[in-house]
Amino acid sequence: MAQPNSNFDEILTTTLKKYSASMADNVLENNTLLRYLKQRGQVVLEDGGYSLLEGIMFDENDSFKYYSGYETLDLTRNDVLTTAEFDWKQAAVVVQVSGLEMRQNMGETRVFNRIKELVKVAEKTMANNLAGALYADGSNTKQPGGLRLYVESTNTASQTSTVGGISRGTYSFWRNQAVVYASAADAADIIGRMNNMWILTKRGADVPQVIVGDANYFGYYWAALQDIQRITDFKSGNSGFSSLAYYGPGGSATVEYDDQCPANTMYFLNLDYLKWKVHQDANMRVLEDRNPINQDALVRPIIWMGQMTISNCARQGVIAQQ
Repeated sequence: MAQPNSNFDEILTTTLKKYSASMADNVLENNTLLRYLKQRGQVVLEDGGYSLLEGIMFDENDSFKYYSGYETLDLTRNDVLTTAEFDWKQAAVVVQVSGLEMRQNMGETRVFNRIKELVKVAEKTMANNLAGALYADGSNTKQPGGLRLYVESTNTASQTSTVGGISRGTYSFWRNQAVVYASAADAADIIGRMNNMWILTKRGADVPQVIVGDANYFGYYWAALQDIQRITDFKSGNSGFSSLAYYGPGGSATVEYDDQCPANTMYFLNLDYLKWKVHQDANMRVLEDRNPINQDALVRPIIWMGQMTISNCARQGVIAQQ
C-alpha cells in the first residue's frame, strides 16, 4: 500500500523544481536595484571559485607623454591594476509540510493548491530578505555586501572601512562620494544637494544611471518637481515602482523610491561598476529530500549563493543627514 504522503511528496518535489527558475527571476524583479542590474546585464552567473574577484584600475599609465621625432619614449612601468576580493554568501529558505497538513489536503487538486501557496511564501521570503541585504552595512558577515558598506554615508575624506579586502583608509581611490548634511533636507534644497552629488560622481559621460531614495528624500524630490513630474518610461511606470527622472550635465538618471533604503538617504549609483553574482548551481536551487527522521513532515530546502560586488567606488555617491 502506498504511503499516505507519497502523492504529496512527489507533487511537492516536482512543483518546486518546476518553479525554481521563475523564483530566481522573481527575486530580481522584486527589488528596484536588482531589476536595474538585470536590465543592464549586471546579473552574472558564476561557475565557482574560492571567492569572487573584481579587477580595479586605480591609476593611469604614467608612460603617457607628447613627443617629437626621435625623442625617447618613457618605458617606466607603474602599477595601475589591483583586485578586490569578495566572499561568497549563502542563504536558504525551507518549504516544510507537516504530516497533519498532508493528510488534511489529500486529493491532487488540494495538494497542488497547497504547494503553490507554500512556494509563494518561500519565494516572497527569499526575495524580501535579499532585498534587505542590498542595504546591509557589513556588520552581519553572513549577508551579501550592501550599499551602507559599499557606498557608506560617511563624508568621503573620513572613510576608513575595508571593502573587497581593500582599505579605504589607506587607498583614497577606493572611497565613495558622500556628503552628510547637518540639517534635514526639504523640497526647497533637495535639488541643490542632488546637483552637488551629480557633479561629484560624474566623470565625462560616465554618470549614475539610477538614484534611489527613501520615502523622505524621494518625496522631497517629487514635491520639488510637482509641476513637471514625469514617469521615466511606460514600462517602469507599470512595474510597481515609483519612478521620476533627473537630468544633469552629461546624462540623466531614473529616480526611484525603495522602502528598503535607509531613512533620509539617497544613493547615486553607477551600475556599470556593480554586479549581482550568483552561483549557477545555487540560484534558488531546490535540494533533494531532507526529511527529518524524528518528525512527521516533508522538508525541501531552497538555496541561494552569491554576492554583490563593486569595482569602482568613486563613481558611487550618497547624500544623507546626521
